[in-house]
Amino acid sequence: MPLDLELHYTALDPFAIRVALRTEGASVQWSLSREALLLGLRRHEGVGDVAVWPVRPPGAPGRLCIRLGPLRACAVFQAEWDVIADWLDITLQLVPPGTESDHLQWEDFLAPLLGREKP
Repeated sequence: MPLDLELHYTALDPFAIRVALRTEGASVQWSLSREALLLGLRRHEGVGDVAVWPVRPPGAPGRLCIRLGPLRACAVFQAEWDVIADWLDITLQLVPPGTESDHLQWEDFLAPLLGREKP
């Protein structure tokens, strides 16, 4: 069945990709690791509730499969490999690999835990 797929990324949460899936009657949001999605472009990646892997049928455009949910009750959907790869390249320009921690706002995260107001 056709789905609307939206991917969201922000430097404020640099390790995560937010996925929004919509059909005519339902909407689901999921969070997955940017690194898992990047690795999934090349090989099967993931355990647990999220897995990503490439599919390259001969003579057809490449696809990326994404499984969300436990194996017995999951959804598997496909997206165009090159569209996802191009979108991920943009996230890598925004936050290069290895610099993710530099973008975290530790003070904002820790303030409520320590009973302080955000700076």
